[in-house]
Amino acid sequence: MTNEPDEITLSRTAAARALDAHEPIAFAPNLSAEPQAHEPWWEEARLTALLRDLAHHAEAQGIDYESALREAWTWYQSDKREQARYAVGDEVRIQDSARQGVVTAVLDDAGQPAYSVRVIGQGEHRTLRSNDLAPATAFPNVLMDKAAPRALEAEMAFTQAVSEALADPSQTAISLCRTLAGALSSWSGIRKDELYFHAYQSLRRPTGPASAARASLPPAAALADAATIRRPTPKQSPHRPPRR
Repeated sequence: MTNEPDEITLSRTAAARALDAHEPIAFAPNLSAEPQAHEPWWEEARLTALLRDLAHHAEAQGIDYESALREAWTWYQSDKREQARYAVGDEVRIQDSARQGVVTAVLDDAGQPAYSVRVIGQGEHRTLRSNDLAPATAFPNVLMDKAAPRALEAEMAFTQAVSEALADPSQTAISLCRTLAGALSSWSGIRKDELYFHAYQSLRRPTGPASAARASLPPAAALADAATIRRPTPKQSPHRPPRR
């Protein structure tokens, strides 16, 4: 059984043949000695000459050359995505979407790889093909103890920060929640209130009068109002004048 070349190999072969066929026409009259093959500067010169002549051809035929180049680049990117392979734990961006997440499983879809992807800040998983994905952008360095933090680590740190802020809503704890929520929202494309809700759902519902008051609020409001719930402003005594 022979292995047939894939589409990218066929495309590269066709391009090499086109360059070889075009080279004698474009350069032969002006070359005293042929440069050594495969030198980067020479390969770039050959490609540039072919693209220039294709631009003249497009003009003569009434073809929008720039539009054709943009479409070709789109096809190229699609080819690259189809060839991409991901592993569990890889951070990915969902095409045609602002959402980013992490690969949780590698699946088989009719002989082609497929991936279970969970967007950071959401609970459900989506099954997607390679062409639906692209490498994610780097997660911002908001975890100072990590040189290159991962989004999943930041999500876990955020859930822990929410838990601590609900238990003891100090300004430091609430500030950490806001910092992590901002970074996670910008990276994953999930709204901050959804991030709080997802973290809140993953935590054990607290007990007690003050905690019950917070539990009746949306998670973001619970944190925003935590100081009011836990630290009510002392009322001024009517029998004692205020200090000056």
